[in-house]
Amino acid sequence: MIRSVGISERTRMPGFPAILTVACFLLLCGATRARHPIHVSVTEIEYDHPERELEIMIRIFIDDLENAVRRHRNEPSLDILNPDKITTEKLIRAYLEDHFSVALDNKRQRIEYLGQEEEGQALICYVLVSGIRNWQTCEVTNTILQELYDDQSNIVHVTVNGKTKSRRLVRDNPKGLFSFGD
Repeated sequence: MIRSVGISERTRMPGFPAILTVACFLLLCGATRARHPIHVSVTEIEYDHPERELEIMIRIFIDDLENAVRRHRNEPSLDILNPDKITTEKLIRAYLEDHFSVALDNKRQRIEYLGQEEEGQALICYVLVSGIRNWQTCEVTNTILQELYDDQSNIVHVTVNGKTKSRRLVRDNPKGLFSFGD
């Protein structure tokens, strides 16, 4: 289970599709911080049945997220990793509340932002949806960075009982429906 920006070993070792996506993301992180050739975020959602919660990790390029938060707050000189008067956690939480949501069986869920950590040129943001009962469909809306880049792709992987389904969400189609019914 995710707690205090720590995550379970199971979530840290996702299935092959997630590992492949993360590897591609990290290769792209090798580009210079000021510019990288592709605009992408990767979201991994895993259902922890015993804990009745969705454990969510969102990887976003730091420079892109900083530009998005600057625009969101109308503060062009904001340093997201060293902000004045507000924490990085509060900045990212406010941004994600407006750009990321999860609905289970058509009912929007309350997401809890747990924190973030740096990994190379990316931030990994940890989110939790708890108190989940039985469900069959998961709809993810992810408009992260789409207000900045026309070519922004938000890759989403949802894993339930070891089975992973993936979607690429773009500006014209920012919602993905994942069905895990019997």
